[in-house]
Amino acid sequence: MLKNKIFITALAIFLIGSLGIIIWIQQMRPEKLSLLTPSVYVDGWEYSSNFISTTNDGIHISCQMLRDIANMEIYWDVSDKIVVYTNPKQVVYIGLDSSFDQDIKWIGSMPFLPLHSVELLYDGKITWYSDSQCLHVIRPAFQSYQTKLVKNEWLKAYPFSKADFYQKIFKDQSVMVLKVQNDWVKISTNQGIVGWVEKISLDTDLHPPHYALPEKPKKAETVSSKICMTWHYVYRTMSDPEEFYVAEELDVLSPTWLSLANEQGDLVDKGRKDYIDWANKHQYQVWIGCTNSFDPDLTHAVLESTKKRKTLIDALLLKVEYYGASGLNIDWENIHLADKDLFTQFIRELYPIFHQNNLLVSIDITTISESENWSLCYDREKLGKVTDYIVLMAYDQYWAGGGESGSVAEYDWVQKGVEELIELVPADKVILGVPFYSRLWIEDHSTIPITAESESYYMEYAMELGDTYSAKWDSSIRQYYAQWERYPYTYKLWIEEPKSVLHKVQLVHKYNLAGVAFWRKGYEKTEIWPLVREVLDNPSQNINELSW
Repeated sequence: MLKNKIFITALAIFLIGSLGIIIWIQQMRPEKLSLLTPSVYVDGWEYSSNFISTTNDGIHISCQMLRDIANMEIYWDVSDKIVVYTNPKQVVYIGLDSSFDQDIKWIGSMPFLPLHSVELLYDGKITWYSDSQCLHVIRPAFQSYQTKLVKNEWLKAYPFSKADFYQKIFKDQSVMVLKVQNDWVKISTNQGIVGWVEKISLDTDLHPPHYALPEKPKKAETVSSKICMTWHYVYRTMSDPEEFYVAEELDVLSPTWLSLANEQGDLVDKGRKDYIDWANKHQYQVWIGCTNSFDPDLTHAVLESTKKRKTLIDALLLKVEYYGASGLNIDWENIHLADKDLFTQFIRELYPIFHQNNLLVSIDITTISESENWSLCYDREKLGKVTDYIVLMAYDQYWAGGGESGSVAEYDWVQKGVEELIELVPADKVILGVPFYSRLWIEDHSTIPITAESESYYMEYAMELGDTYSAKWDSSIRQYYAQWERYPYTYKLWIEEPKSVLHKVQLVHKYNLAGVAFWRKGYEKTEIWPLVREVLDNPSQNINELSW
């Protein structure tokens, strides 16, 4: 009886142990492990399986992974329940009148997109291997390649001979090369399983995969030479364009017709169609100007809603097409720093829509400074990728409300602004903005501390004041300067006149910029236009040889 009990107990222990070993072996099989824990690889690097959702309704991929790791331009709006995908050629609003509208799966505040939608949108390669439960993403710039095994081999977890192996792979099997490290190669099998084999196991001259440089986006149609542009400021509905002075040397006019009207994104429009007819007759391109009314709260109300951004973009496109203009010039200033990314997203959505219609997009930005609402609010590097031109407003070095006397645009300050910008934006996308106006500063010495206020003057009157008060050329700033006293006031005037302006225009050649823009039409002496064109067309032009 005792022997039977011992036998039965031993048999039970044997059976339980055998079952445990079988279960352990089954769990150690890669396919089984993968079924329990899906794997995510991007260019061969493993990432958290939390980036995918595998349920009965299919495979869904986290928008966070698509944006931060796969490098897709993805933005999501939790309030409007919209996901926006952009590239230089298209915009897709998923959840807003799109063929993908039913595809978003929200897990908390994070949207997930189904695999089939991502496959349609993604410029790279994305593959789901159901047998091994592996998701592979190959980013567009990653130059991986295929090769074959020359012998049977074990796929290893790490690149050294004593590493654990977990998959048998066979001669003539095709694999993808992901990384070359000394005598070892990281590969992906045709089942999507990633591991290491010795280099001698592969049939090719192996080289490390690398990342290719992206192609430079093609600009919409523009002028062939260095651009000569001016803003045409409009504060009420324009008068008859036939009354305007014609400068044959100009290429581009930007009339400031459009501005934000309200928080719904409606537009104030001060344009007139015959202006375009007049411009075409004189062979000008017209880039219609649009401002945000320089109102940061109004700007935020429009930018924070994806629906409002799209409504505004559609309205801007309709306006530009209605007038028959060549493009749009966006002059949005005084933006809350917190809205920096939203402004970039707005331009990122607008750019491909305008390009689909062969329309140029330019934006105006200030020089780099510590001002949050006037400078730090621009992500210059990202904006440079989604615009045809960045116009650097290189003026207001000493601005009207600053309380400190100084030049509107000293040469070295302008040059520094250019140098800082082209570190972030390609030089051939930069148009240098130059002022046609000067400021007369009036310092009051009867107050403690001394206060300073200013008055702005167009070029001709500033030059007359300079003549009256014997302005002298200051070579250190490349400007004429005049000063006079009327107790208790000191008057200081830094003059923007042809010589000073032309020195700044020469920076276009020094840094190979796209061209120059002037603020603003009507402030200049008309004699300056042939001089500007002479300098733009002749990089070696000696300014002192020109007369005005």
